[in-house]
Amino acid sequence: MHRALTRNAVQQVLQDLTRKRSELHKILREKGGRYKTTLNYHTSIRFNIYTGVDFSKLTVNTRGLTINVSCDTPPGRARDTLPNKRAEYWKSLHGKRLLYGGLVALVWTTQSGQPRVYLGTIATSPDELSKGARRNPQRLAFSISFFDPTLEQHVLNKSLDNIPKGLFLVEVPVMYDAISPILRSLQQDPPIACFKQYLPLGITPPVPIRPPYSRLPDFKWNLACLLPESQQRFTFDSHHQASICEAIATLRNHSALDVTQATAVVEALSRELSLIQGPPGTGKVTLLYHCRNSLIYSSEPSCERYNSGYEGKQC
Repeated sequence: MHRALTRNAVQQVLQDLTRKRSELHKILREKGGRYKTTLNYHTSIRFNIYTGVDFSKLTVNTRGLTINVSCDTPPGRARDTLPNKRAEYWKSLHGKRLLYGGLVALVWTTQSGQPRVYLGTIATSPDELSKGARRNPQRLAFSISFFDPTLEQHVLNKSLDNIPKGLFLVEVPVMYDAISPILRSLQQDPPIACFKQYLPLGITPPVPIRPPYSRLPDFKWNLACLLPESQQRFTFDSHHQASICEAIATLRNHSALDVTQATAVVEALSRELSLIQGPPGTGKVTLLYHCRNSLIYSSEPSCERYNSGYEGKQC
């Protein structure tokens, strides 16, 4: 979920803030950059850090009230000496940074030493962002629509002097606007019981996403239908991390799935709630087809057909 991904990214950043020497401090000295961290044996995430964040004023657009902010231009092509190249970088989707509707987290440390985190979405189009980059190679200007109205109150009350300097943004690779309709459809009244604890917005203590709630502890997934006909019975236990890692490795080495697709299939079958996202052509529908086949093939009738010598693995 976007919430879990954001939480992991921000928690990693907050941990690095307490260390004297860390990758985060290096990025802050360089005025921004790309940060990579490993969550577990087979999962890593990348996110972008933007430094020198400052506020200017409130504006109103199609997203409602938004706050105009500026930050240091990150290293690389974004700081090109030629205005046209800077503009093209931000206008092109190849940049994949500060995209309209993308999720960001504003982080700073208060005078008491306690960090604060505010979530929001980018409210500036690539065209507007590229125009600003053309004018100034050192600073970026854009708007953010924050979920928490506290920052809007600071701007309205002209109390920005109470906000310390040295703020920075964490941009996670999630298009919140693409996900929010799904979240709204799940937020029924009353909420669906199995989804209730995963849906609230904000940075909260970690809530582990459990294995499928409808399965007994001794249940094992049968993924033989994803392997060539020559392969033997292939199962894994979604309650044990070692079995999950072994299943991903087996699919990666013996099926038509690459490591990302294999991870997505196994993780989707190992969690009560999963989100599979990616640009067009990356195989999302194919992954759902594989998950469907695995569900059917792991049911009791399919297992009986397998045990009785049934050779067909297509569901």
